[in-house]
Amino acid sequence: MKILLIFLFLFFILCPQLQPVSISKASCIRVYIKGEVDEETDLCLEPYSTVLEAFKYVTLSNDADTSSINESTILADGDVLIIPKQKQVIKVSINFATVDELCMLKGIGVSTAEKIVRYRIDHGLFQTLEDLMNVPGIKQARFNQIKDQLSL
Repeated sequence: MKILLIFLFLFFILCPQLQPVSISKASCIRVYIKGEVDEETDLCLEPYSTVLEAFKYVTLSNDADTSSINESTILADGDVLIIPKQKQVIKVSINFATVDELCMLKGIGVSTAEKIVRYRIDHGLFQTLEDLMNVPGIKQARFNQIKDQLSL
């Protein structure tokens, strides 16, 4: 026991001063934002910043689509955030489209497209998009399915 105490005493006296190891925290994380922003940028954010906080430092373009981005996602050093472009919706004129053009609408086949053209010939141009539901075979559910793709 005395030997152990002597050993420890000599160890602490003869060894250089031991310093506690300090873990340095990064002062910032680097995040690169590109895609549908006015200017692609390299940001220095606080650790544990979210996507929403990063959005404060960029201007999104008019074509930016953030609907698939979780704004509460915590960013890490070296992350690249790519802002996608909105998908363009094809608009089909129910007053002037051909049968082939009407068939491009989801859920509209040749038979229904021909009914739309026949209705237009018999009754004149559609006054509202909702008038399309006067065509036999087009009810509320189908109209709701295609209304975002329609124009007069």
